[in-house]
Amino acid sequence: CASQSQPMAWRIGCSEADTSLKDVGSRTPTMWWLDVEIGNSWSSSSVALNQEAIEGAAARLKSAGAPYVGVYSTAGSWRTITGGSYTPPSADAEWVAGGSCTTPFDKNPVWLSQQGTVGGVDSDQAC
Repeated sequence: CASQSQPMAWRIGCSEADTSLKDVGSRTPTMWWLDVEIGNSWSSSSVALNQEAIEGAAARLKSAGAPYVGVYSTAGSWRTITGGSYTPPSADAEWVAGGSCTTPFDKNPVWLSQQGTVGGVDSDQAC
């Protein structure tokens, strides 16, 4: 992540992914989901910086051997944070919150759709 050839925002995303990799220790998840929501810290002045951070995280997880990396977001959050037309090159799938299997927010396939909450637990549908 310390490569100076990458933009700072990319390196921040990479560093966040490194923290997650350390947190899982020796376990090897088969799927990683990046949480891209308004409540997280994102640049309010540059969607390009946000795009770089997302790609930095996804690319780092892939380089660490993650078979699949997906993005969890709502269509509205995705538009606000990334500008709406961005698809992370290193991501494989989407988990759409508040949408359906037929309402992607980028060009990756929708693998999961969050249908709401039942008894305080998310209700998701495999697509």
